[in-house]
Amino acid sequence: MPIHPLAEILTRHPSLTALGFEDDPQPIPEQAAARAKRLQELHSSADHWDAVCTWIRKHLPPTPRSRGYFSSYALKGMAEEELGPLPHGLFIAAMLHCDHRFLRQERHNPNAYFPLSKRRVVGLDRRAETRRRERADGR
Repeated sequence: MPIHPLAEILTRHPSLTALGFEDDPQPIPEQAAARAKRLQELHSSADHWDAVCTWIRKHLPPTPRSRGYFSSYALKGMAEEELGPLPHGLFIAAMLHCDHRFLRQERHNPNAYFPLSKRRVVGLDRRAETRRRERADGR
């Protein structure tokens, strides 16, 4: 039976949970239990995997030249406008599965930063903002 791509990503990035990256080298028992729960949440969200990967491939293909790095949390928010609520870690794992490179700025920051086309990201952000306004106006 083939291994699910999410499991492969989690093997390569063991600090990834539903909340994003969690770096805690020696967690106290309470923290370890909470982290295990967030890891379970990430595994249980795998049914959204195909939809997230399809959205990423359509809207955020890897680019050889980028004009900036964009936060995984901000990008996830744009995806949620079409897909509904998503765990942060699931979005990061899907980006990695879709061949995106990433940087992490600080050890205790849950975000990944992806080099992407600024034009494409700005366009997605405008679409997401339009959807938010339409919902607020009751359309």
